[in-house]
Amino acid sequence: MAPTTKIRPTSNVNLLWRCFVRVPPLPTPSSPPTFTPPLLILPRLDTGTIGPLTTMPQFATTFGSLSSTVHGLVVSTILIPAALSSFFGGHLANKVGRLRGIALGAAVFGIGAAVEASSVKLGMLIAGRVVKGIGEGLFLSTCVV
Repeated sequence: MAPTTKIRPTSNVNLLWRCFVRVPPLPTPSSPPTFTPPLLILPRLDTGTIGPLTTMPQFATTFGSLSSTVHGLVVSTILIPAALSSFFGGHLANKVGRLRGIALGAAVFGIGAAVEASSVKLGMLIAGRVVKGIGEGLFLSTCVV
């Protein structure tokens, strides 16, 4: 009988994937309806807090005073890219798997959050929100399917 050998990961990325990327299980029909995975809370926090943040004095000193049209644009910039990229979330999950699709969307969301958090100009803030919207659409459409 041949000795068993451990399967080695093909790359460091594969090892990091196995060790650190864990997505909470989605609710089953028998689970209580109050269960919400932490990943699904992120978009609600962003959409609910950006409106009041844009009226703070610190925001006005960094980006200037916003008209109501630009304020609405900044607040809603995340929603249209999320709606458009959600059409491709299922296709992505079919190609790379559901867990990797969610992780890829969350990574894109994180990159957008980093761009938004480090923004010094209004255009950079809007670009970060667009990238966050793309990531949000990818992982939300995969989580709820």
